[in-house]
Amino acid sequence: MKDHKLDHLFAGCSEETVPFKDGSKGECEFNGLSVTSHTDFTKIKSFSEENQVQIPAFFTTAFALALKAYTASEDAFFTCKNRGKKAGVWLGLNEKETVVSEIRRSEEFLKIVSENDDYNYENISKTYNLSGAVCLDLDGHTGTDKISSLLLHVITEGDLITWECEYDASVFSEYTVNGLIRMLDNITGEFLNKERLGDVSLTTKADEERILNIYDASSPYEDKPGYRHLQDSAEKYPDRTALIAIDRTLTYRKLNEEANALGHVLRDNGAEIESKIAVMADRNSYGYVMREGALKSGGAFMSIDPEYPEERIMYILEDSGCKILTTTREIMDRRPELISSLEGVGVTVIDVTTAVTEGNRENLNIDVPGEALAYVIYTSGSTGKPKGVMIENRNLANFVDDNIHNEARVFTKFGRVILAIAAFTFDVSVLEEFVPLGHGQTVVLATMDQIMDAGQMRDLILNNNVESMTCTPTYMLNLTEIESFAPAIRNLKSIDIGSEAFPPVLYTKLAAINPDLYIANSYGPTECTVTCTLKELHSSEDITIGYPLSNVKMATFDRDGRLQVPGAIGELVIMGNGVGRGYVGREDLNERNFITLLELPAYRSGDLARIR
Repeated sequence: MKDHKLDHLFAGCSEETVPFKDGSKGECEFNGLSVTSHTDFTKIKSFSEENQVQIPAFFTTAFALALKAYTASEDAFFTCKNRGKKAGVWLGLNEKETVVSEIRRSEEFLKIVSENDDYNYENISKTYNLSGAVCLDLDGHTGTDKISSLLLHVITEGDLITWECEYDASVFSEYTVNGLIRMLDNITGEFLNKERLGDVSLTTKADEERILNIYDASSPYEDKPGYRHLQDSAEKYPDRTALIAIDRTLTYRKLNEEANALGHVLRDNGAEIESKIAVMADRNSYGYVMREGALKSGGAFMSIDPEYPEERIMYILEDSGCKILTTTREIMDRRPELISSLEGVGVTVIDVTTAVTEGNRENLNIDVPGEALAYVIYTSGSTGKPKGVMIENRNLANFVDDNIHNEARVFTKFGRVILAIAAFTFDVSVLEEFVPLGHGQTVVLATMDQIMDAGQMRDLILNNNVESMTCTPTYMLNLTEIESFAPAIRNLKSIDIGSEAFPPVLYTKLAAINPDLYIANSYGPTECTVTCTLKELHSSEDITIGYPLSNVKMATFDRDGRLQVPGAIGELVIMGNGVGRGYVGREDLNERNFITLLELPAYRSGDLARIR
């Protein structure tokens, strides 16, 4: 049972604050790292005298902030050596407070624990499971205590400060330790120049340059309207098969002409640049005709599942301001009450099956700028009402390009026939459609029955010689358990797994069935154009989300929204050409999540990550 006196000072303390453990995992081996500070120690002495604070408290507060920020923690709980005594230090730190007031609070904390036997180190370590894994030594000694996995000595001599670190290389890498020290050194200098703790920067200009260049995926690409991906392929390969669907097979010429026909009809009904055109499609060829046709008109497509409840459909249309919906005659006959409701609120409903036979089949060639809207995807709304994510034509063009840094290369490099199984309302369907059609490949569009039946899916893959596909790990893991599906996996040349964490066992199973299979793990929020990182996997031991795709960069924020040095654990921030416009009509969320960082458009993902 915890002592109530201890709880008075350590109330809310949970666990020791430790950086990411990325060491060798082998036997204990202590290494040394020495870093000379950029901060003049005489300035710290002057600061401390001027503000009447003690230097040990200054360093303790700086280290607490560095450790808290580096680990994305709410507070910092660590071991401190001062005047020959060990102490357990727990500091929350409030970004709204001044630097001086937080140093004084640290000073008071250190005084209490050093003068009161109730807070002796043995009691604290036993009660709160403080192992001493991370220790700040303010006494200036060198050498390891063989207890701490990371022991940082603060050595001052003249105007110099030296950070001398002894660390267990089996627990921490030099990269991780160096990142923590670099952040501590930045904070130390910032304390002298910033009044409020929340204004203290964790990075320097040099750190910012390193963030921008650590994984440089800069690549030229053709910034063209979304409709051009299909249209350009149709000009190159008019008689090549573009789409194999349950209802029919379309050549590039046929698909392009039908999209043109619908595009002309949409224009005649008021569609223009920035128009949101709802596409309500079953899993057949008209789904692609309608999405491509919406782009041909200069507008943006917005897919809606025809099985959605009427209330949800009406909400999406009202929220987005959409006034045109295209669908098939079959769906119109299946949902007459919905169609009546749509027409009742002024939504123009266009039958695509009529439009493709009556519309002009010539290319429209609308001059659509790169910053114009290409598509809107409404999220599931699991945390409230659905949000409409807006992606622009320039985002799509950057994503579809098959340069060496892009996900498209996973498909264009390994064959010509691509399987499409994602729901039209899911952003992966954009990859399955625009990447292959933009590079003269063939899409095999699976029905829901085929997707849900392993036997039908196997036959679909084998009968059409499908060579590449993308899916969730859960879906593929289930299929690997079915022995009769193995021939389909052996037929594949590449597979792109995403949308969920990649379990190591999935790699093992796939590699056992097809040793030559190219296996990739991809990551990306809908807000950043389907995917923003990708990792080619070669083992089940090193599964990460990989490297940034073309013209995409990564950074991390601490809990208080401050830019971190690489190596820290924090909220992943995605920068560059993949970042979309924002949410439809949600300026509150746009202001927080869609920001400018290092002069680039950026999106705060909300996901914890670490750049290594």
